[in-house]
Amino acid sequence: MGNDVQVVAPKALIDKTQPFNIDADKLIAVANEAVIDSPERYDGLADYLKTITTAEGNIKDARTSLVKPLNDHVKWINDTFKPITDKLADAKKIFKAKGSDWVKIERKRIQEEEAAAQAIRDAEILAAAEQAAAEGDDGASEAILEMAEEQTAPDLSVKGRGGYTGASISAKSVWKGEVGDKLALVKAVAEGKLPLDIISAVSKTELNNFAKQIEKEGLFNGIQITEVIDTSAR
Repeated sequence: MGNDVQVVAPKALIDKTQPFNIDADKLIAVANEAVIDSPERYDGLADYLKTITTAEGNIKDARTSLVKPLNDHVKWINDTFKPITDKLADAKKIFKAKGSDWVKIERKRIQEEEAAAQAIRDAEILAAAEQAAAEGDDGASEAILEMAEEQTAPDLSVKGRGGYTGASISAKSVWKGEVGDKLALVKAVAEGKLPLDIISAVSKTELNNFAKQIEKEGLFNGIQITEVIDTSAR
């Protein structure tokens, strides 16, 4: 199929359908006026129904003769574009997967560095509190320890600086759950650890909701939880 598709003009279409329309008007008029009140008239109903069935087949063939070339042309267009869009979709999927892997690695590095820095800060705070206590200033010692407890949580998110094209990149965690151990899953439901709806046709929404509550990769109550980092550019 190429680009030589002929589109039927409105007037030609009306002319082509006019005979069918006349027959349909006649049949609907007869149907409205018909009275089935005897075996003979009941038997005659078969003729009308057969006539209608034949008319339906004829108009279906006429419509198909007009529509099929257009549908074939649309399919040809879609089939031509599909390999290209598939490649783009695959490329996006690959980039996102690699970005997700890097974000997890980078986030782990940041967490480890922050944990080490926090350990040093805690040691310095404790030393300062002990020094104040040794100098007899218990109030200062307690104040130092209280300030340590009120420390704000550090920002452990992985931030991108943007691409050369000016596009910015962001990453968010999307938690996905799937059945990893059916027996453990059923047992967890029976013990009330999971809602019954989670095994009703294996609800993907319920699985993902549970994964979002846990926010940790692994197998929990028969549900395999995986974190997918969804990156997007603007």
